[in-house]
Amino acid sequence: MTTPWHHRRLRVRPGGRRTSAAVRLRAHLLALGAATLRQRGEDFARAVAGGLEVLPGLIIDVLPDLMVALTEAIGDALLTLPEAIGDALEAAAARRGGQP
Repeated sequence: MTTPWHHRRLRVRPGGRRTSAAVRLRAHLLALGAATLRQRGEDFARAVAGGLEVLPGLIIDVLPDLMVALTEAIGDALLTLPEAIGDALEAAAARRGGQP
């Protein structure tokens, strides 16, 4: 598989000339033509508009469950924190030979 045109930095052309990614991008866009670019732009705009129409419903459906899960995870972490701190202090003391 060849590297896509937009992933290459500089390419040496016959005769030793180098072409940058910007020059290749310009050539690629010119090859596509104005009508194709306009159509792709309109398709992209329609896709973004459709996504924005769906987004509020997704947020309303997902956000409450996400907040509950996040609250539970934080609560569980806070409850186990004292034990984790104690274990870390014991491990540090054991590495130092039990000296304070």
